[in-house]
Amino acid sequence: MTTMQSVLVGAVLMAAVGTARADVDPALVSTIQKIKPSDYPSANTVAVLAEQAVVYQSDGSFSNTFHSVQLVLTQSGKSEAASTSIYYTRDDEKVELIRAQVIKKDGSVVQVPKSDIQDTEQSGEMNIYDPNGRALKVNFANLAVGDAVDIQYKLSRLHPTRPGVFNDQFWFVSTEPLIKAQYLVDGPADKPLVAEIYHPERAPKIATTKTKVGDRIHYAWSVQNVPQLVPEAGMAMSNEVPALVLTTDPSWPRFSKWWAEVAEPKMKPTPELRAKAKELTKDKKTADEKIRALYDFVSADIRYRGLGVGPRTGYTPRDATDTMSSRWGVCRDVAILLAAMLRSEGFQAYPVLTNVGDPVLPKIAYDGFNHAIVAMPKPGGGWIYLDPTAKNNKELLPAYEAEQSALVSTLQGEPLGQIPAVDPKANLGHAKATSTLGADGTLHSKVVVETKGVFDLVLRSTAATMSADEQRQAIEQLVNAALPDAKLIHHDISSALAIWNPMTITIELEVPNAATKVGDRQLLRTLVTSGALGLVENVMPQVLGGLAQRKYMLDAHVTFQYDQDETVTLPAGIKIAALPNSAKMTNKVTTMEAECKQQNATTLVCHRSFALRSRFIEPTQYTQLRSVVSTLGRVARQPVILAGGK
Repeated sequence: MTTMQSVLVGAVLMAAVGTARADVDPALVSTIQKIKPSDYPSANTVAVLAEQAVVYQSDGSFSNTFHSVQLVLTQSGKSEAASTSIYYTRDDEKVELIRAQVIKKDGSVVQVPKSDIQDTEQSGEMNIYDPNGRALKVNFANLAVGDAVDIQYKLSRLHPTRPGVFNDQFWFVSTEPLIKAQYLVDGPADKPLVAEIYHPERAPKIATTKTKVGDRIHYAWSVQNVPQLVPEAGMAMSNEVPALVLTTDPSWPRFSKWWAEVAEPKMKPTPELRAKAKELTKDKKTADEKIRALYDFVSADIRYRGLGVGPRTGYTPRDATDTMSSRWGVCRDVAILLAAMLRSEGFQAYPVLTNVGDPVLPKIAYDGFNHAIVAMPKPGGGWIYLDPTAKNNKELLPAYEAEQSALVSTLQGEPLGQIPAVDPKANLGHAKATSTLGADGTLHSKVVVETKGVFDLVLRSTAATMSADEQRQAIEQLVNAALPDAKLIHHDISSALAIWNPMTITIELEVPNAATKVGDRQLLRTLVTSGALGLVENVMPQVLGGLAQRKYMLDAHVTFQYDQDETVTLPAGIKIAALPNSAKMTNKVTTMEAECKQQNATTLVCHRSFALRSRFIEPTQYTQLRSVVSTLGRVARQPVILAGGK
């Protein structure tokens, strides 16, 4: 920061602190004093007030005055409320701190001193560092249980993300109980708001008013006494909570067209870019080979560097040639480069706005994106999607980006779409075991695990960060959980850097006493029938968590299939007296198969298969999924019963 910038920031901060005042609404104090901690046994704090008051103009510029009052109920709540960070960008936003104070139990007020208010550099979010990002940090020292933190500030945005458009979101629920929440808007009548409330049934009655005052319109949404939200593991928050989305332009095609107009000049193919694209594709004969060559160059050679540049850093990309020559960029820069190189080779390619994480709420257009990729039109309709920021990935699009919202940006404008679901078999893990049972009951096994899609990506990314000893330990932990006596004789994992080849694991095992003598029978636990190769039985319970049922939809992020096949050769004189029970279950979410068969007098073949067919699992489907996983685990623990032999 330059000396002049330091002086200006200091002046803004001093002005902000100077406006903070020690006063409080008596009605607010009365509300605080009526709150009984015993009414909220699960809460550490209570949001007495959560209010935003927005004033926007026809050009999309706006100010938003935030006012929150948070009552501390517990020692943990005291830690949570002790500090607040107000984020802003100094090149386009201004923050005015109106009040920062503590309301004591008796209604007296203690103002936060200037020494406890600091303007600091903003830490990077979503792996992106904005050099203009700042954070005004307010510390509330010496808080006590029963105190309330009262903070109010005004954030002014000089230029909107999209010129001439105002849009925003507001949630009517919090992870703490809400006494009162309201969202107030003052806007010009020539740019009226279009609003959509998602899941209003999951909140108390939401009061809504709209009043015309001269050439302005005043809008208000408010709710009172909202129960505390208790998040569930794996829930997509934005898709599940009662939320208000509002905008002055609800059209997704116009949003698409706007970003195309921003991005098109950045994709102009310079002679240097054309030459590089020609060099990469000169020996490639088919369209797929050319696309792959360009994708591999951008994905492998362009380093992800989270540095935002230019105005509206969330959307403004660098010139494609600059990204190519510097060999770095954020997701939008990398997407623009790949699209430009594809175009220079005669392919149609367009940048795409998407979201990694929660789905974008679809009904009206708003700024709900955090990632950029590339789309190419498919013959007959639809799109092929490519993500050149993905590392250690054999596919053009990582499996975890399936079923995400996607806005392809063209000069004609496109509707909000969705990346298609992935067939579980495209994300396949397949363990193939060949085992031999010795006369002494020792089982010798060789196993090859082959991978596709998400299995390939996870194994590749994991192997790239582990030493050979760490890899060995991970394999031993999985196998020994089911077969404690098993010994890992040999293991080999293919190169994580050779992305053109699927990842494979090859292991050799010896299991003493795999066939245990019980009376005149032997109980044989093979690799498949013991669950020693059971990734699903081991991992899925952790993904599902301990909930017997769910209130909210589970987002598993991927679809996949995992198969296990084992051929076991038995010694002469041994007969199969009984096999594990077969099982087969299928529904909209999953399929599961488990079966062992006697192929001939000395050969046993066992098969297990599990497929997760949907990324999004509704609460009613969740219980079915738990049942299938539980059944697979029980079947895997059933032994093969043998007769004869020593």
